[in-house]
Amino acid sequence: MTASASAPDMSVYVDSLNSDSTFEFGGQIFHIWTRVEMVDTEATTLLPDFNYGKVDIRHATDIALEEGMLPTQLTLHRTIPIHSIRRR
Repeated sequence: MTASASAPDMSVYVDSLNSDSTFEFGGQIFHIWTRVEMVDTEATTLLPDFNYGKVDIRHATDIALEEGMLPTQLTLHRTIPIHSIRRR
C-alpha cells in the first residue's frame, strides 16, 4: 500500500486483499479488482494470510521558527564521566 504525499489526513480501513488495475477509457477511470492468490504444483488455490485493519495517514506540519532558534553546531559529549570508567 502506498499513500500519495497529497493525501489528506485520514484513516483507511483495509478489509480485503485485492490488486487494483486502473485504466482510463473514454475519459473515465475504471478499476478492475483482482483477488490476490497463488496456485501450488497440484493446482490448489492458496490465499495469502491476511488480517484486516486500519492505516492512519498523518502528515507533519511545519512550525515557523524565528532566526537563530535552531543550533548551528552539534557536538557529541560523553554520557559517562571519564573518572567512572574502570581500567583493567
